[in-house]
Amino acid sequence: CRTAQYIIDSNRHNCQDCPIGAECSGSDLRTVDGLDDLGAKWEVNEVDAQLFGRLMLKVCPVGYQLVNMSVQGVGYGDQECVKCPPDWYIFKSDDPTLSCHRCPESATCPYGGAP
Repeated sequence: CRTAQYIIDSNRHNCQDCPIGAECSGSDLRTVDGLDDLGAKWEVNEVDAQLFGRLMLKVCPVGYQLVNMSVQGVGYGDQECVKCPPDWYIFKSDDPTLSCHRCPESATCPYGGAP
């Protein structure tokens, strides 16, 4: 595979282009900025024929919005974890339909998590 691609199993899958929110080495994929160590999770799609053998971003760390347009059928490449702005939070980082909200003035939102 090329540098900006990855492959899960060369006996079963084809080389795949690296999504926006990942870094690829030609064999492996990891989330940018070390977010895998903070809880970002990718899962192999073995069901959908169009996305077979591709890694799908399923969870972002606390305080990051999950952007995954492939869930909405728009595009595979647009998958990333986007950090909420300072003093904003996100309720759940595993649902691409949720967005960041301003933390209430009377509350604290540690690490961008819910108050």
